[in-house]
Amino acid sequence: MQTCLRVYIKITAVQLLMCFATYATAQITVDNGATLYITNAAALNVQGNISNNGIFYGVNGALVLNGSSAQTISGKSIYISNLTVNNTAGATIAGGDTLKVYGVYTPAAGVLAADGYLLLASNAAGTASVAQGTGAYFTGNAIVQRYIPGHRAWRLLTAPLSNTGSLYSNWQNNGVATDTSGVDIWSPTGTGSAGNGELHGGGAPSAEFYNYALNNGDGGGWEGLTDTKNTLLSSTAASAANNAFALFVTGPYGSNKISPSTGDTATTLIATGQLQTGTQVFNYGNIPTGNYILTGNPYASPVDFAGIGASGAATGNIYNTMWVWDAQRAGTSYGGYVMFNYDAVTGTYDQDIDASQTQQTSIIQSGQAFFVQAVNNTQPVKVTFNETDKAGAANITNSVFFAPQPAAVQQLRIVLNNTGQPEDGVLLKFGDVYSKRLTDDGNKLFDYDENLSIRVDTNYLGIERMPLPQATDTINLDLYALKARGNYSFTFMPQNLPANTLHAWLVDQYLNSATPLSLSSTTGVPFTTSTDTASYREERFIVVFSTAGTLATLVTSLQAWQQGTGAEVEWTAGNEEDVKQYQAEKCTDGQNFAALSVPVKPVNKGVTATYKVFDGTPAEGSNYYRIKIQHKDGTIAYTEVAEVKFNKANAAFSVYPNPAQHGMQINLLVSNMAAGKYQLLLLSSDGRKIMERSLALESGFATQGVALPGSVAVGSYSIILLDAKGHQWTQQLIITK
Repeated sequence: MQTCLRVYIKITAVQLLMCFATYATAQITVDNGATLYITNAAALNVQGNISNNGIFYGVNGALVLNGSSAQTISGKSIYISNLTVNNTAGATIAGGDTLKVYGVYTPAAGVLAADGYLLLASNAAGTASVAQGTGAYFTGNAIVQRYIPGHRAWRLLTAPLSNTGSLYSNWQNNGVATDTSGVDIWSPTGTGSAGNGELHGGGAPSAEFYNYALNNGDGGGWEGLTDTKNTLLSSTAASAANNAFALFVTGPYGSNKISPSTGDTATTLIATGQLQTGTQVFNYGNIPTGNYILTGNPYASPVDFAGIGASGAATGNIYNTMWVWDAQRAGTSYGGYVMFNYDAVTGTYDQDIDASQTQQTSIIQSGQAFFVQAVNNTQPVKVTFNETDKAGAANITNSVFFAPQPAAVQQLRIVLNNTGQPEDGVLLKFGDVYSKRLTDDGNKLFDYDENLSIRVDTNYLGIERMPLPQATDTINLDLYALKARGNYSFTFMPQNLPANTLHAWLVDQYLNSATPLSLSSTTGVPFTTSTDTASYREERFIVVFSTAGTLATLVTSLQAWQQGTGAEVEWTAGNEEDVKQYQAEKCTDGQNFAALSVPVKPVNKGVTATYKVFDGTPAEGSNYYRIKIQHKDGTIAYTEVAEVKFNKANAAFSVYPNPAQHGMQINLLVSNMAAGKYQLLLLSSDGRKIMERSLALESGFATQGVALPGSVAVGSYSIILLDAKGHQWTQQLIITK
């Protein structure tokens, strides 16, 4: 039902409820003690002036100013969801109190003069925005809010205004404590409201800015704020005046929630200044090659990075890539980066963090800041925003630039989990159109918690694009800031990979093991760390690919161990009727394998057969071994990789298989040890003795099977070998289901 009224409305000491679709009126006056409600998404079209001395409440409705002569709004506060100014003669908020908008302000025609009486509200239900406009459509100051939910975390923030004054006078409420707004900012040098505006406390400043001009080889760097009273939230520049900061937000100004034990509370940041409209250009000048620039969204509106990145890559000397800090990213304590990197082949953006771990999209919210990266130092860096970059309310979560990847995309997403929860991730994207060189990849920005990246030479990537892997291609994973005694795992999520002709293994260089990875379905691989620093070193894991043949399931085991001054390589095979020959291969870097011996012909008698090859010249340190299997039809397959850490001078003690399945027997391998009696201990991760046995070992090389107690549960253990003189050798043993 649609009703249209064209009358003068004067409300005295009564309530008027407007709940139909459309109203039109020449003028509205609400007297003291009277109430005007607009509800049920009704639209109130006003062609004259509005005078409110009572209650004007329409947070579920719309107000349209569409007169033909200048209109004025005066009196007490008006609360409205959506505001449209469609009057070429313009409108003025004349003072008294504010016009509070909770939805969208649409500048259809004419200029709205506010002079500090327009408030764009933000709360848990949503944040007001300014729709796309043309020409000059706003003058004066506006008040812009940014709601921050309760969570002790870093945020990258800005205020979409110019001429604001200091951080202290805006985000710190000019020193007025409340329980709903502002933010405490502290530092070890803080002297309070009478000094530099910062509370005294914490081990480091809770507010930082990013110095993109540092020529330190690290892409710039964070610097803590030392005086919020003399740090501008935005400047008086004619264009793109807003500054961007990192804030550790714990609660409203005056809440004093500095230590973790004090918890956190939601708050709303409030800033006052001139609303930035029209094209906004951040001119950063010439800065060091590869440096990162923290840029704030200049609009009180969500924007889509697609247009910003495209123009920046074309004329702004930046890559078409952005890094956004997600304070709520799954598996993190204080938040983490999410990267969006443009793929010129598909015309879409890839993100390094899976969508299940983050709510961040290509849309940059009002009040949000993000990183871009300079291409080189020979041209000035410019980041340009246009009104056409604004994302309408209907597109905030459904941007066409971040639709799901097309089915033809071939990729492998790797997620690092901590105690079962996603922590960080990287993306490998494959195709003949991509280069092996670092020309179309995305750099990693490191978080405060555990990090996963792809290491290429001295570069750390979050996204690597490359041709489909060839035989022995290796991906070096890099783990940063793992914790001792951690319970971690990887999740490998392939998409559209040729699982029949391409195979992959995760090689654990600490446990000397390799785990086959499915390239058709998700694979989970658990691992733990101990107090041994080698268990959480950055280079612990690599992914090795093979492209020919089928997965070598006919080889039921591969073992390699130190044998005197050399290394013995042994493998067992089942059905061999289609095998032409075996070739043992070796390398010392986990990548470049070469033949270790002459080819070995299969026994092929229909029974399980065991083969051995001796390496008489192993290198000091790590030696990697695998078996190349050539089939009669010419296809090639490779086994998993076995590693021997060789030290000719010292005794060696190892355990296989490791990880071992619950209920299985394990095998001890010892070499260069004196003959005699030994004690074997099995300790749990908390130091409890689970098993103790006596062993009699011969000198030189020996192998001995050990049955574990049935009570040994899934988990991480230490297995210790003791000789009669108290010498000790220790290995970590992982028991899986």
